[in-house]
Amino acid sequence: VATDPAWAAFADETGCLDVWPDPFASILSGMSGASVVETWRGVLASVRERQSSASFDIRCDGPTIRRLLSLALFALADGSVAFRSETVKTEMRSPIALLDVTEERDASETVRMCSWCCRIDAEGWAEAEDAVHRLELFARELTPEITHTICETCAAKVECTLALDPVRV
Repeated sequence: VATDPAWAAFADETGCLDVWPDPFASILSGMSGASVVETWRGVLASVRERQSSASFDIRCDGPTIRRLLSLALFALADGSVAFRSETVKTEMRSPIALLDVTEERDASETVRMCSWCCRIDAEGWAEAEDAVHRLELFARELTPEITHTICETCAAKVECTLALDPVRV
C-alpha cells in the first residue's frame, strides 16, 4: 500500500488516521456498515474474477472540504487489486461538526451517510449542510454517531458498473 503526501495531509487534517491508523490493513477492515462492506466485497470479487478494472467517482469529504475523487481499481496478476485515486475537485465549506471525527458523539443516536457520495439520510438523501438543518442537529448538545451505508442511487451505479465491462460511473 502506498499513499501520496496529499492523502496523508488530508487524512491527518480530518482525523482519519485516528480512526483507521493502519493504511496497510485490509481495506475492508477500515469500513463500517454491512451494506458498505458487502458492496466493496462484490466490487473486489468482480474485478478479480474478470481480471479487469472498474472506476467510480466517489466523495471523500472532511468537515471543511468537499472532495470528489476518481477511483480506479485494477486486477493484478497475483490476485490482489490495486487502487488509484485522483482528486477531481475540491471545494471549501464552513465547518460541519457532524463530519468531524474528533467531535464528542451521542452513541444513542445515529444518522446514515452514504460512503460513496457522502450524502446524509435526512428524510431523503441530502448534502451534509442541508441534513444538519433538516435534522435540527445544530440544536443538539452532542453530535449523533454516523453509520455508513450506500444510498440507492450509488448502489445502482455500482451495479451498473459491475454488470458491464469496465465503465466510468
